[in-house]
Amino acid sequence: MDEIDLHLCQLLFANSRRPQRELADELGIGVAGVHRRIQSLVEQGVITSFNANLSTSYLKALHAQVDGVCDCKSIGENLDAIAKSGFAFTVLTSAANLTSVMLLLRSINDLGPMVELVRGALNMPQPRVTISMKIFVGTESLEREFTGNRELSRLDYRIINSLHLNSRKPIVDLAEEIDITPKTARNRLEAMEREGAIEYGFAWDPARTAGASFIVRIYLKPGTDRSAFISQLNQHYGARFIYTFIFSNIIDYVGGYCWAPTVGQHNELVDALRKDEAVAEVRSGIVHDMWGFETWRDRLLRERASSPRNPAPDGQV
Repeated sequence: MDEIDLHLCQLLFANSRRPQRELADELGIGVAGVHRRIQSLVEQGVITSFNANLSTSYLKALHAQVDGVCDCKSIGENLDAIAKSGFAFTVLTSAANLTSVMLLLRSINDLGPMVELVRGALNMPQPRVTISMKIFVGTESLEREFTGNRELSRLDYRIINSLHLNSRKPIVDLAEEIDITPKTARNRLEAMEREGAIEYGFAWDPARTAGASFIVRIYLKPGTDRSAFISQLNQHYGARFIYTFIFSNIIDYVGGYCWAPTVGQHNELVDALRKDEAVAEVRSGIVHDMWGFETWRDRLLRERASSPRNPAPDGQV
């Protein structure tokens, strides 16, 4: 995977339905080159699916994360209860069993029980809890505010559900699948995009690449402007920082999910960050294992797409 592939993955992470012409213009290559690269990444198993889902802002959902060192022999063998909860969507492990459990909650009331579940299931004696995660690709936030004033219809849910595991599906195929006209499909989809009711992304397996992916935790000196620092990361390292994230309850902190061709280049990046005058401390760990799970949001989408009745009002899930 070269720098262009990495940037392509970053763009698809932000919007996996983005047209190939736009991707080509952004990358400075031809449309045919974009097509070949996407096909190659899929065939190699680096990209496993292109996804669409109800946006977190439409659902008024909340992101949170639980981090800590687990005192168990096998993380994978202890994830059943966490997966069945319907709130964990990703689990990452790095050196010394340092584990991050990423959560999508219906409300803040779900947080306490999930922290206790993670603590017990993974034998994590000192979990650190962060809430209201905001993710950036480059300098742009992934999360858009829902600006609509209506409930989505069953047809809207059916459209999103049709794209759920293949967000790059052509409009003609989508329309045929759910028995509507292409014009209707396009108009309804574009309306949901404008309102921020739908979000696009992709699932990938970076272990299929020759490089290393890692989580870097950057503790900033008090008073540092996080937005300016994220912009600086983007300028210096480009798509190596595939995405960055911040939390509402840790002010002087920026996290990043990164990729490097070699462990040596990863170490060079971390050393450079430690020399930055705005940085107080850097901790980094190469991702050893990663698991992805279905959540309550996925199940809700299926239920509302198949239900003959009108969906419940927002917040009643």
